[in-house]
Amino acid sequence: MGDAWWDGAVRQSEELARTAEVRYPDAVGRLGALLQAWAVGFVAVRSYVLSPRLAVSRRGLRADETAGFLAALDARVLHVDSAGLPWTLQGHFDDNSP
Repeated sequence: MGDAWWDGAVRQSEELARTAEVRYPDAVGRLGALLQAWAVGFVAVRSYVLSPRLAVSRRGLRADETAGFLAALDARVLHVDSAGLPWTLQGHFDDNSP
């Protein structure tokens, strides 16, 4: 991958972030609040989890990614239960059944 590819990827990422901010103002803040609420619920159902404290990565949440996740929630393509476990119309992501 050369410089042109990377330049294009950066431009596309910046455009996605601008579009996300228009369609989902404060997407990062909204998802951050949801993640914190789900973390509290996760602690309540998982005895081995000691704290609802979220670890934030160096990269952080990005506007385009959070807007996409929120769009899936809003469209009811994805559901996250009170314990923070995601579900699709097909079932639970944590389901280990065949």
